[in-house]
Amino acid sequence: MRKIGDSDLLMLKRKAVALGLCGEYKGLWDSAQSQEELLRIALDANGIEFVADSIAFGWGLSKDYILKHFSDYINGEYTCRQNGYNSELFVGKEGDVTVSSTLNLFAYCGKLKINIPKNFVCKLYVCGGGDVSIDNCGDIELYVYGDCNVGVLNLRSTSHRMDIKKSSWV
Repeated sequence: MRKIGDSDLLMLKRKAVALGLCGEYKGLWDSAQSQEELLRIALDANGIEFVADSIAFGWGLSKDYILKHFSDYINGEYTCRQNGYNSELFVGKEGDVTVSSTLNLFAYCGKLKINIPKNFVCKLYVCGGGDVSIDNCGDIELYVYGDCNVGVLNLRSTSHRMDIKKSSWV
């Protein structure tokens, strides 16, 4: 495992601070001692939007970096449980995945089909390109960052889609 303070993470942190990362999150980041602790910050309700934005608009961690340094915590290997909800990170995922967490970040995915179980309620964040289809039998809030090809079957009236074409940070 690579040291938490490596140059790629430090560069991302410096960018985040320069772009207005709040003191609370800077403090959490400063005190993180492991990849799991960093991932918990990234996958909380505010952090997940930051990560999606950073990846989609080219100032975040690369696919290769995440696959290499966070492989134990992605693609269904780890579920972050905090503050009354669950969240997961999928990176470079292809094939089929059935969502089982409240918050789900899909980054740099190839040809991927996301299945939402009947009556399941969740948020999906898609970024980093890819060709993603969603079979929605539940209720979703879908946030598509940047240039991703995302199709939804059964976008119900109680579901919501937002396409984000410009960074909220840069």
